[in-house]
Amino acid sequence: MKKYFIIISIFISFVLPISAAGEKDFQSKELSAYTAFVESEAQEIFSLFEKDTGIKVKYVRMSAGECLTRLKAEANNPQVSVWLGGATDSHNNAAAAGILYPYVSKNINTVDSKWVDSKGFSTPTSLVVTCFFSNSDWLKKNNIKAPQSWADLLKPEYGNNITMAHPATSGAAYTILSTIIQLMGEDKGFDYLSKLDKNILQYTKAGAAPMRMVGLGETGVAIGYDLDGKYIQAQGYPMTISYPAEGTGYEVACTAIIKNGPAGELENAKLFMDWILDENCQKLFTDQFFRIPMNKNIRLAEGMVPIGNIKTINYDSEWSGAHRNALIARFENQVRSKLNVLQNK
Repeated sequence: MKKYFIIISIFISFVLPISAAGEKDFQSKELSAYTAFVESEAQEIFSLFEKDTGIKVKYVRMSAGECLTRLKAEANNPQVSVWLGGATDSHNNAAAAGILYPYVSKNINTVDSKWVDSKGFSTPTSLVVTCFFSNSDWLKKNNIKAPQSWADLLKPEYGNNITMAHPATSGAAYTILSTIIQLMGEDKGFDYLSKLDKNILQYTKAGAAPMRMVGLGETGVAIGYDLDGKYIQAQGYPMTISYPAEGTGYEVACTAIIKNGPAGELENAKLFMDWILDENCQKLFTDQFFRIPMNKNIRLAEGMVPIGNIKTINYDSEWSGAHRNALIARFENQVRSKLNVLQNK
């Protein structure tokens, strides 16, 4: 009996610790992600991360709304470790749903404290502003001035020539919705949106699509983020930018770690959260993507407008995230259902 006890003891002392250590030390050479950034941005970011760290990223690109919906649906069996992109509103909503893993980046001190999530569920990466882009040729042909205010968009000369994304599928469009409600109040805001709907040519699925349509002359005016329009404009398309005089909202694009993501990827996800604020990555945001970087040590690219030079509202992202479901539901009931997304009027 003593002989068997010794053999079992040896097995426990050697085999089990090896297994436990192996499980603890296992670290994948890959990182899986969902991203709301456009494809060209995602490719550049993840390729640079692989170059800097040797970690290859497998990713799926979706709109911010789709990312949030899928992450919630997969809460009991997460398929990715990182969510790149999407506004603070959406990330706050995800944190409230219990699907994010708190982590404070070691580079968070490079970010102005007013943008930092005190609970550590998401890391701010860049900032973009809601604006109007108009097709310059269309304006000239019809002798129309580019809209200078939210009120201007209701004018008959813009009838059936304004395009924006649907807030149920696009983070950029939800920022538009939340901006109007915060600016005007809920009842007056939805009354405005119902009137605006009469001038809408199309609600697209993704927030960048209206800007491409303006560049191609498929619509006269697009409402969306400035970076999407500037990217198209930089390719030589005739586009005029304007910011609403009453004040506009903005998106602080964030990155987050998904709780209980794929095995072996947690440390890689933490590394990504550190790297996303590194100067090497942050220069990419401003130099190539027309995003205002969160790292305050990075200088803006030529032609970019500092956030302090744009009239913005006191955008409450926490309120916006908490009321997302209710506001979208009211938009679909009172203004336009997402069933009509991608369908012309």
